[in-house]
Amino acid sequence: MRPTLMDAAAAAGRAAEAHIASGCTICRRGARLAELCPDGQRAVTEAAHQITPHLMDPPCAHTSWEVTSERDTPAGWVKHRRCADCRDRLEPITEPEPHWPQNTAHALQLPAAVRTDSAPPGPARLAALMRSRQHWRDGRLVSEGTLSQAEIRNALGWGEPEQVHGITWEPGRMDRVREAVRVITAGPSAFPDLTDEWVIRTARVLLPELLELVELLHARVADLEAHGCRCYDPTSHAPGCIKAYVRWQGRTYPAAVWYRDGDGDWWAPVSVDSRGCLVLLLNGDTSNEPVPLDRADEEHGPVTATAYGAHVPRGDLPELISETADA
Repeated sequence: MRPTLMDAAAAAGRAAEAHIASGCTICRRGARLAELCPDGQRAVTEAAHQITPHLMDPPCAHTSWEVTSERDTPAGWVKHRRCADCRDRLEPITEPEPHWPQNTAHALQLPAAVRTDSAPPGPARLAALMRSRQHWRDGRLVSEGTLSQAEIRNALGWGEPEQVHGITWEPGRMDRVREAVRVITAGPSAFPDLTDEWVIRTARVLLPELLELVELLHARVADLEAHGCRCYDPTSHAPGCIKAYVRWQGRTYPAAVWYRDGDGDWWAPVSVDSRGCLVLLLNGDTSNEPVPLDRADEEHGPVTATAYGAHVPRGDLPELISETADA
């Protein structure tokens, strides 16, 4: 009979019990996997893996892919892809150059390649670095996603990140909070000793610890907002952010400026959809429905980028020419 998920869970539970019985002072019975010490997590994972192999394996990251077919379109070469590791089909991409060598004669004349080490830092240098990791395998061009964080920072011209200490929270520290929530949720019918006095006394004990956690989270959020790029926020992108520009159907669109349609209305970029198309909000108002760029072009005329940055408030943007003339 083929092992099931329940068999793996039972084996993991037995491994946890054996680990605790061996004298571990950190792990406790009934703890979650993340609350166990590293040795306990390793013992539980290995026990479950022996029962059901690949149960704990993460999904394929699709770091390398192959082109199965391609066609030439006005927007570029549309390439249908397949993962070189798990063989799953991936979303097609559009690139200016062809994939197959025999199609090179039909491709547009491209400018000479720029050396990665001499190109100025920015998205173009990162793109050149990614192209340099492509190679031929069995007559097919394969892209390997093997860029390290240091290489990406160097290509974009970013400095070394500052040492940021994360929030340390010992395993089992929230046990008293979970127990109090469980008792209060069950009610007096299950716990006759659940009185107002007990609730007040318990809250006085737990409140300082919860307030300390809130302060740690607040400090962590403030640190991330100070150092990270708040993409598609009313503030502009950080210098060198690869999301500051969106590539869609062979064209590059800035993602940190206001757009204007044929009727003179203003649109603010907020995100990209699953196709990679820029998504806009009319007047930047979140009560409106987000509209993809291609649909806005079709329904409201050509939508073009302006010189006004995304950090400019909507009230500081000029109104329609007709409204200005009437005034």
